[in-house]
Amino acid sequence: MNVYDVIALTIHSNEDVISNRTTMQKLVYFNSIMIKGVKVRPYAHHFYGPFSGEVAVALEEMSAFSYLNEIRHSGFYESYTYELTTKGKEYAKIVSEQYPDEFKKITDIVTTCKDFCELKANPVSYAAKAHYVLVNTEECRTGQYTIDDVSRAAANFDWNISKDDVEKGISLLQKLNLVSVS
Repeated sequence: MNVYDVIALTIHSNEDVISNRTTMQKLVYFNSIMIKGVKVRPYAHHFYGPFSGEVAVALEEMSAFSYLNEIRHSGFYESYTYELTTKGKEYAKIVSEQYPDEFKKITDIVTTCKDFCELKANPVSYAAKAHYVLVNTEECRTGQYTIDDVSRAAANFDWNISKDDVEKGISLLQKLNLVSVS
């Protein structure tokens, strides 16, 4: 599955709409680490957590080629909603039939995140940041870590994550079965 397939199925799994660019990035991040066969170039650290330039470009291209509508919301913070167009829904249907097992897993991931936090960007971002820290820092990779360890290690990526935010992130990771309960 390529990045376009994953984006289409991620949006399709949530009634054809995902609100917030950060949420979209993090859902694709979880899909890419949890589903064998999902081909998304490695994520790098970014202010809002793990970030893929490939996902950002694919969202722009899918919008430019009328597979999705990128709806801009102005306000204190600018945000975006991604909605599959008729053409995008047709594409997602074809891809979901081509990759039914992967689509089910994507749907499970999106549903778990939705049940946990209504797909709000911050909690999903905390979970992605915590996971990124856990797999990319020596002190946490052993599996023997505390919330304080994760919060301190996050500072190495210029992420100021409070202990409460780390706990929220770890809770979501547990629900996704990405970390075990200790």
